[in-house]
Amino acid sequence: MAIDTVLTFNDGTVITLQEKSRRNFYYDRYGEIFTFEYYNDPRVKEEGEWFKLAAQLYFYGFVNAGENGYYKFWLLDVAKLRLCLTRRVGIAQLEREYLRYNKAPAKANFFAIPFEIIGGECIMYVGGEVTGKAALGGEGMYAQKAALKTV
Repeated sequence: MAIDTVLTFNDGTVITLQEKSRRNFYYDRYGEIFTFEYYNDPRVKEEGEWFKLAAQLYFYGFVNAGENGYYKFWLLDVAKLRLCLTRRVGIAQLEREYLRYNKAPAKANFFAIPFEIIGGECIMYVGGEVTGKAALGGEGMYAQKAALKTV
């Protein structure tokens, strides 16, 4: 199961989070594209993140050029994301239009989905231009709220 972080609040409640940070090069080259690993090894159908993601939320961001924060990031509701992609788009269309393959020696394939296809109901927050300790999850983490906007 894919969960990167477990956030435990003082009252004992828990939120699980998956995160992916990508270099700004990919933003500059491809734009606002969400990548979702499909198979770790398509030849033997070794399932990837698409099948194993168990987190409630997904933080997806493009690191800034100085690599000390984020140029742009999204916080996604994983359940709504799955429903949107499987019901509204469909696996056949995802495979036909958005499936990409990593260059060898990497084996994995992945969906490269424009955020405009994902839809606002899946996106909880969009933020950008966050640097320093707040961007990296350190002291002052709640300072990020100033850079977030509800979608």
